[in-house]
Amino acid sequence: MNPSDSGESSEPAAQDAEAEANRLKADGNTAFKRKDYASAIDAYSQAIYLTPDSHLLYSNRSAAYLIIKEWESAIHDARKCLELEPSFLKAYPRLGAALIECGLYKEARQVLEQGMSLVDKPDADLKRLLPMAIAGIDPRCRAERPKRAEFETQEKIGKGSFVTVEGFIHLPAMLTSWSRSIGCCIRLADPLLR
Repeated sequence: MNPSDSGESSEPAAQDAEAEANRLKADGNTAFKRKDYASAIDAYSQAIYLTPDSHLLYSNRSAAYLIIKEWESAIHDARKCLELEPSFLKAYPRLGAALIECGLYKEARQVLEQGMSLVDKPDADLKRLLPMAIAGIDPRCRAERPKRAEFETQEKIGKGSFVTVEGFIHLPAMLTSWSRSIGCCIRLADPLLR
């Protein structure tokens, strides 16, 4: 009887594939440390082909994609990593950072908060990225003064429920107290006041 007929050879083949995947992962890690991110991505991709259920490979490739600013690929790999291993903490800031770079602030905030909920003491990346996601949602939360164009863009595309005050004039007392009572800001339409 041929060993391939009985299924006995599939176990050594799986072990060979795993050993080769580990070698490729090590090659990818070495390339990453040398800052040769294209080679790292290639090595991780080959390893993923051999062992597609390894969350570490997806996480490592996501980190490389982040550095070369391939945001969508970084998002895909970080999501796949979390699909395979939802408790893997390193994937949360990687996914959050890529989402922020794509302008998906609300989703980034949810991902980062979910990562923070997994541990008692969140890591530095989660702490650093969460305020960036919140500031992206509402430019008023930034430490630096937001640019007027950012508010206008948010208003045009319907993200955010705010307006800006570009100039000050003496408003009738009734209008001033009305705007305070409902907590709104008034945009002055007069271009001379801008």
